[in-house]
Amino acid sequence: MRRAIAVALGLLLTTNCNERERANPLDPDNPFTAGAPVGLKVVTNRDSAWVQWAQFEVDSLLGYQVYRWTTDDGPAEHGPPISPDINQFREINLDYYQKYYYAVQAITQAGVSAISAPDSAIPGPHNFWIADYSNSVVKRVAYDGSHQIGQVYINAPVALAAEQSGSRFWVVDYWEQAVRIIDRNLQVVMTISPGGWPIDLALSSDGQQAYILQLNPDTIVVVDQQGTILDGLIVPGDLGSYSRLALDEVGGRLWLAWRQSLGRELIYRTELGTNPPVWQLVLEADLPAAGLGA
Repeated sequence: MRRAIAVALGLLLTTNCNERERANPLDPDNPFTAGAPVGLKVVTNRDSAWVQWAQFEVDSLLGYQVYRWTTDDGPAEHGPPISPDINQFREINLDYYQKYYYAVQAITQAGVSAISAPDSAIPGPHNFWIADYSNSVVKRVAYDGSHQIGQVYINAPVALAAEQSGSRFWVVDYWEQAVRIIDRNLQVVMTISPGGWPIDLALSSDGQQAYILQLNPDTIVVVDQQGTILDGLIVPGDLGSYSRLALDEVGGRLWLAWRQSLGRELIYRTELGTNPPVWQLVLEADLPAAGLGA
């Protein structure tokens, strides 16, 4: 009996030791860390990059070493070590269109960890804004398209347009019967209620006027940048949910397109500044039915 207890106790101690070794974040066989910092993510905003990673949970941590490289070279230490209580790094003045790779390594009293799995990003001169109708959000995405900077809740975003300055964005919120204006910090700064169900919009390049296409009543509502309604333009027929609007400031025209039943597409245009507008039919075509081509 004593022998059996001793054997069982020995197995228990061995198992506990193995579990403790696997729980060590520096252990290469650790199933969570593989001996390196985890959770590293790089997000760019124009010429800046933010590098973040999960805090490395080890008592003997002295700091972190950031690595950076491009497609033309390999990992190289980038800057001096970072304090152990900081798990992020930021730098500016990166080159546009250049792909940068980042990784990080933990520095401990016992030595250094393995280098983390890298993440990459491509800085660019602007960000992208995406209206995600299915998830009821508008997302701000970095230039490389693979990193999300932030998002704001909008009930039913079906269209958006940016002011040329890039400081504000107009978002059509269909189910709330509103147009939201949000700033670059993803804050809603103004709400416009055009009186119907908005489905699309177009902005003038100077941001002084917006043309809101809406259903019921079927009109184009013209507003200024403070949201004041300036005019209402009658459209040349009953619109559908897939109707779209475009502004041609060079030619001084508004373009309107919608798909009727049975796949018939109609495109009209009218000169700016005429009220009531005189719509000219530019295109009438039967679109092919969806299906597999030969």
